[in-house]
Formats: sequence, C-alpha cells, structure tokens
Amino acid sequence: ITGKKLVLIFDELDNMNQIPEKSWIQFTHIFQQLTEDSQAYAAIVLCFTGESRTDNDIINKHVIRRILETNIIQIDEIKPQEFSEFCEDLIKFNREEEYKSGEELCTKYQSETANEELLPNCYPFTAKALESIKAIKGKSKPGDIINTLNQACAEAKSQGRHVVRSDDTAAVAQAKKIL
Repeated sequence: ITGKKLVLIFDELDNMNQIPEKSWIQFTHIFQQLTEDSQAYAAIVLCFTGESRTDNDIINKHVIRRILETNIIQIDEIKPQEFSEFCEDLIKFNREEEYKSGEELCTKYQSETANEELLPNCYPFTAKALESIKAIKGKSKPGDIINTLNQACAEAKSQGRHVVRSDDTAAVAQAKKIL
C-alpha cells in the first residue's frame, strides 16, 4: 500500500451473495474499473468471511489478478477451539484502557454473578455465559458471534446488571429460537 494516496476497503463482501445473478455483471464491471492497472493512486483491500469468495462470479479472476494477494483478507469461521481466544481478544480490544486487566471490575460486580465464575480476562461475561454462547454458536462467522455477545450484553443491561450470565445467553438463544 506504500505510495498510494487512497485506500478503499471493501468489508463483508460475503454479503454480495445476496445480489441477484442478473446484477452480477454490473458489480463485476465496477470492481474491474476500481482495480484497473491505471489506478496508480488507489489501493484496494477486499475482506471476506468464510468461504464466500468463490460463491459467485462478481469478484472474478480478472479482479483478483489486479489485487495483491496480501490485500485480500479472508476471515474464516471461528471454530469452537478458537472461540475463547477470539472472545478474550475482542473483550480486551474493546475495554477501556484504565480497566484493561478487568480485575477491579470483577471485584466490583461479583455480587451480580449468581455464583457463576467471573474471570478478569472475560469481564463482563461469566465463564458459563461464554461457554453457553460457544455451545449455541459452534462454528460461526465472527460477525454472528459478535452479534450474540452484543445481544447478551443488552439482555444483562435490561436486567440492570453489569455482568452477563448464562441466563442472559439463554434468553438470547430463546429469542433467536436457537434452542
């Protein structure tokens, strides 16, 4: 990307699977124009989730050959064995700097846990809540997991709590008719 004046990032391109086949050609032309060799000042980054890169012919070989392989980011589904690390990294990334360790918050809100284990690296989620989400989601796209985490947070907040417990994740599952 060095030497470029503009970086265009197209994220969540897996949503292009929803475009009707008769419209593919229009989108293909747009991406071909954006990736023309004459576009010396623009860097293009394409982001995909899962196996969607090959689901339709919009981002075809003519587009792909014009983009450096390092500028194509494909995020695979999060497997159950990667779930905990993914959640911990996400929580750490979003936590305010002054609360990075989470220990102070665990101590402060321990009374809201209903005897579920509250670990500093997982706050505001109890270990049981994260295990429940892992069981519900299994192998999922990062966006689906993030959505479920957000909904569980909203459920806990609606109950006036700062801690997300397994009963919150059960309520989210019930609302989504997952169980």
